[in-house]
Amino acid sequence: MLPKLLEFIKTRQSEIVLAISVVLIAVIAFASGRISTIGRLNYPLEIKYAPAAITKTEPSPKENKAAIDLRVVASKNSTLYHFLWCSGAKRIKEENKITFNNEQEAQSRGYKLASNCEK
Repeated sequence: MLPKLLEFIKTRQSEIVLAISVVLIAVIAFASGRISTIGRLNYPLEIKYAPAAITKTEPSPKENKAAIDLRVVASKNSTLYHFLWCSGAKRIKEENKITFNNEQEAQSRGYKLASNCEK
């Protein structure tokens, strides 16, 4: 078996060298392309074309201070309160939800503002 393999390699030596060369060149080109992008990752992301249909369901509290609903909600199972626009407020089940008219009312009952919620 080994002598037949050696005979095959000797007769096809130029094709084998060519195939190995092509594979090595492809691997080197791919690796150098990956390496060359490492230095270019420090620039900020720039969006040139915004999608046409962007809709907002709720006003951002920082954009429109007059339209802010300052009520806060808390869970019966927690000591934290959330503003209505915070993600934590949306995760509280309705049967566990306690609503306060403002922050002071929630604080007077011993609740603290959740750390992932901003005014």
